[in-house]
Amino acid sequence: MADYEALARYLMEPFLDKPEELKFHIESLSGGKKLWLRAAFNEEEDKGRVFGRGGRNIKAIRQTIMVAGQLEEMTVNLSVFGEPQPERSERGSGGDHSSRGRGGGRGRGSGDRKPPQRASTNPAPPKKKPKPSA
Repeated sequence: MADYEALARYLMEPFLDKPEELKFHIESLSGGKKLWLRAAFNEEEDKGRVFGRGGRNIKAIRQTIMVAGQLEEMTVNLSVFGEPQPERSERGSGGDHSSRGRGGGRGRGSGDRKPPQRASTNPAPPKKKPKPSA
């Protein structure tokens, strides 16, 4: 089994001013088929660098750890203590979508439907017809 803590540490330490303060809590679930890594570090500035603009850095770190787990047929997750949890709709949890109805959305099969027309907030003045010359 790969050392996922060492991999996470290798990927996160370059972003930290005090890498010695990086700590992990590891939890093994489902008979060793799932692993949950929780990282903790102190500095607010470090948190900004680890997460990166728009969360790009932490997403890349998580993706790398997930792929390493998939190579061993494991599910490996990484979270950071103190990280705000995304709302359920952002996670794509497969919640209730019954309000869409059958064939809703803009996916395949809706090519014959046109989007509803919206009234313009700044309509152009009507064009004047030329007067017939007599």
